[in-house]
Amino acid sequence: MQNKHLPFIKEFTRYRQDIYGFLRGLLDLDKKLLLSSEISQALDNQSSALNPEGFPSTRVAREFANAQEAVIHAPWVAMAVRSEAAQWSYYLLHAEEVSCRPIAVSEFLSFKERLLDPETSVKEQEGEWALEVDLSSFRNGFPIQPCVKEIGAGADRWNQHWSQIFQKDLRQWKDQFFAFIDSHCFHETPLLINHRIQSCEDLETALMHAVQILKQHDAKDEVKMAAPEWIEMGFEPGWGKEAQYILAQFERCEKLLKEPDSATLVDFLEKIPSMFHVVILSPHGYFGQSNVLGLPDTGGQVVYILDQVRALEKRMREEIQNSGLSMEPRVTVVTRLIPNAGDTSCNQHTEPIIGTENSEILRVPFRCSKGEIEPDWITRFHIWPYLESYANEVEKELRSRDDREPDLIIGNYSDGALVATLLSRKFKAPQCNIAHALEKTKYLHSELYWKDHEADHQFSAQFSADLISMNAADFLVTSAQQEISGSAESVGQYESYQAFTLPGLYRTINGINPLDARFNLNPPGANSDVFFPYFEEERRSALLRQDVRDMITGPSRPDALGVLEDANKPVVFAMSRLDKIKNLAGLVEWYAGSKDLREEANLFIVGGQLDPEKSKDPEEREQIRKILSTLKSEDMQGRYRWLVMQTDKNIVGELYRYV
Repeated sequence: MQNKHLPFIKEFTRYRQDIYGFLRGLLDLDKKLLLSSEISQALDNQSSALNPEGFPSTRVAREFANAQEAVIHAPWVAMAVRSEAAQWSYYLLHAEEVSCRPIAVSEFLSFKERLLDPETSVKEQEGEWALEVDLSSFRNGFPIQPCVKEIGAGADRWNQHWSQIFQKDLRQWKDQFFAFIDSHCFHETPLLINHRIQSCEDLETALMHAVQILKQHDAKDEVKMAAPEWIEMGFEPGWGKEAQYILAQFERCEKLLKEPDSATLVDFLEKIPSMFHVVILSPHGYFGQSNVLGLPDTGGQVVYILDQVRALEKRMREEIQNSGLSMEPRVTVVTRLIPNAGDTSCNQHTEPIIGTENSEILRVPFRCSKGEIEPDWITRFHIWPYLESYANEVEKELRSRDDREPDLIIGNYSDGALVATLLSRKFKAPQCNIAHALEKTKYLHSELYWKDHEADHQFSAQFSADLISMNAADFLVTSAQQEISGSAESVGQYESYQAFTLPGLYRTINGINPLDARFNLNPPGANSDVFFPYFEEERRSALLRQDVRDMITGPSRPDALGVLEDANKPVVFAMSRLDKIKNLAGLVEWYAGSKDLREEANLFIVGGQLDPEKSKDPEEREQIRKILSTLKSEDMQGRYRWLVMQTDKNIVGELYRYV
């Protein structure tokens, strides 16, 4: 560590006067915890005050400019510096002596904990034990991306990793590759080879013979791999149904047995039927196909998963058919059964998924400690005590339905990921996590002040669950690199779990590494049947367009508040659930406070509820009351429209085209 920081420390001593002014500027802010913007402002002030030519271009100034936070215990300043994604350094500076030394992350977190308990360091010096979490051992042997620009390309890195390993030991590779081919089956029925092929050598001989036979066929000839002659050679029907397809797979297999490489491995594995039943976990909120969007904890995640199911089932079916098999793929979305579900279908045990042939929603209830079913919706922040017993009940449900155990388990959001972790161990199935959002970065310093949030959000359970499920998952899927590693200016959602402290509970010195090759970037895109350009007139329903006009500019109606007096003005448009963190109340207040904006544009909001008394969610009730209070202003009359969330996807698409 000393060698890494040596150039910085040497240069530090050359600019003592500038650094002294900078540190004094930090102390003069009279705050205990500084954000990066405040540190940058203090640095800018110092750069313009003294030595404007030299100091800003120094390594020291650049290092300070990368500081994400500073903790002040005058005259001491502890600073966390992020040179790039996943690359952090920590320094302890003395403002009066103008000294600096690099410190370990544990010491920085301890220093940070003193904000809440000034005696923390004294207690540790006297031998009081602080729990430190280091999960790096979970990743022993896992490949790491070589640079930041490779973050999110996890599958490619894994394939390269295994190819490089096995190129060094071809015998080991052959044994493991053959073991995969030999054991690949469906319900104990072999899919690729049978007992007549007992070794790599047998497989190579059989492939050589099979390739010669297939080369005599036309490319599109249908080859019945279930025919006795192929079974007698040792092959099973999962290689394909057309001669060209099967031949290509056999040749890839031959090549992999002789000289493995990542590109061939990917091509081969992509065409091997391996997914027949996928289970997707999404326990919180109201998971249904109608009348749910905009209800508490219910929004984009539901749309994302339903679109994912349709695409996934279609892709699975194509792969199965191309491989020459006839099994029906299935995707099961497991969510919570809510007996008091209003006008939604969330009290139904099962529900076929529209747009699929064989996939469904399976709803399993939460149970209290006495075993009774919880009848009402429960906020996502308060479901943690139910999840372990819920996972056990989901396991029983899945096993009782048929003997098709899941080939892949996908956990959505923090709660779904935790349940997926428990179930993947029970079924010995691969686990995938999709975060959608990590609450830790939504609430400023939520981990440091977790006790203040505990009654409402139970962050201690959620952040702990995130650490467990992230490190247990076989791979993670994200929609944007920002989720993993942020940008040059901001810390990524997953990166925020690299090191943090829950004072009085534990401190994490190695939680998750954004360079971990388990991260896979896969933007979801949009449904082109719903979201398309406004000028494609032939695709737009005249009836639907009129409905949208009436919704926005028409007279008062039961599902809307406000009337737009001048419908020709452009609109400020927002659509979301009425969560505190989405802050629609803040948007309304901002609009109401701007006379110029009110004169130039109307305000149009699509939210989930109009009456606070009808909401079961404390955050939603608070937001509704704040919005209603602002809308009472005389200045707002005739300038706003607040509409209940529409669940028809075509209406949503036309809303976007209208605004």
